[in-house]
Amino acid sequence: MLDRSFGVAPGRRVVEQLLVELLVHGWDLATALGHDSNLEPDIARAALPVVREVYGELPAPPADPSPHRSPHPGTPPPSIR
Repeated sequence: MLDRSFGVAPGRRVVEQLLVELLVHGWDLATALGHDSNLEPDIARAALPVVREVYGELPAPPADPSPHRSPHPGTPPPSIR
């Protein structure tokens, strides 16, 4: 798969994007359900250069995220949905 092309995307990029999607949406789902959302550090470190290459530098997360604040702007916290 790494050596194939998928349209204009090389196979390597497709695999990298799949890894990023699984990490991001896995974290998002775990957070939304109130489960442990810690990522495996080695996998997160491997994905970070890909994220930066594809999306550029991202803003830093808040230093002390509030459990009462929704992780998604505009979405009310679970306690008031």
